[in-house]
Amino acid sequence: MSLRGKLVRVLHPALRGWYRWYGSRPRRYRYADLDLVILPGVFHPGLFGSTRALLNVVERTELQGRTLLELGAGSGLIALRAAQLGAQVTASDVDPQAIACLHDNSIRNQVTMRVIRSDQFDSIPEHFDHILINPPYYAKQPKAARELAFFAGAHREYFDRLFPALAARIRNGSTVHMVLSKDLDLEPLHRMMGASGIRWKVVHEERWFGEVQAVLQLQHPTALSEPLVTQQVHARGPD
Repeated sequence: MSLRGKLVRVLHPALRGWYRWYGSRPRRYRYADLDLVILPGVFHPGLFGSTRALLNVVERTELQGRTLLELGAGSGLIALRAAQLGAQVTASDVDPQAIACLHDNSIRNQVTMRVIRSDQFDSIPEHFDHILINPPYYAKQPKAARELAFFAGAHREYFDRLFPALAARIRNGSTVHMVLSKDLDLEPLHRMMGASGIRWKVVHEERWFGEVQAVLQLQHPTALSEPLVTQQVHARGPD
């Protein structure tokens, strides 16, 4: 089982106590020159390879003067880094604790970004040049706010809403990057994307303690001039 697979099982006896203890108080985390405080219950970007994989794509993307939305921004690490790279950033989350964390870390690091509480795109009507998503993707019903970052519903209902909304924004010119673990059965998500008129290609892969995180670029079929799936593989962390 991968590191994230082990850590995410916070409702199982083996790691429940550790996770609750570790997440019960604010924790400091540093990336480059960013100094973050992760509030209790907020997704910790240093414990999971998905954040690093998406950051790798952000670091290689020309963002100066571009508008960018991080949907489900959590602690704000990715959004803050994108703002440092010149993007006009909006960071959203549905969890009030994450919203507090986003505000605090923006002030703490003297980085300007707009923070919006929103359930997916409900309160976010406008267009963005770039949209970044590190979604919940485990098929389980969240029972507490801290589980929203991990569990997408018993039948992954999170994506039933997400993909049609993304399809409309892709057609209007948004570039969308989403990170998913290849340790999971992704075929159901691929079918859901196809049903919404979305095609995808893998633009980055990163191994983190044995788990492979894949960053997908989601595209409208008419935008594709290359095979459906391409790969650029980068490995980090031990196998």
